[in-house]
Amino acid sequence: MVRAGLRTSLHGAGIDIVAAAADGLAGADAIAQHQPDELKAADDSARVVILTMQEREEEVLAALGAGADAHCVKSSHPDVVIDAIRTVAAGRAYFDPRIASIVLRRLSGSPSSPRPSPLTVRETEILSLIAQV
Repeated sequence: MVRAGLRTSLHGAGIDIVAAAADGLAGADAIAQHQPDELKAADDSARVVILTMQEREEEVLAALGAGADAHCVKSSHPDVVIDAIRTVAAGRAYFDPRIASIVLRRLSGSPSSPRPSPLTVRETEILSLIAQV
């Protein structure tokens, strides 16, 4: 139901959907078929928006480390997702406010997670600069 509603909202906003998945397995198949990693590597202007139920620090940071330009959660209002898509299409990064708090907590050096960052030093620098904008 969320997917159908979001598809309708995106279509109404003039945004085309390349792929959608009902669950993680179908998502993995869609990723294999459309190969967004290769698309991003081959075309630096390609943008990736992640929409997931996950708000856990580990998953958020892994998605960003893999090259996602935006990360939104399914419970967000469709306007938030539309704003994220338009923001990354304009060449900027976007974080759902709930996701931004995770990223900022990690950048601030908060002791909430003793695990080492999955981000490289350069990725952390870039993310810090984005957060300052």
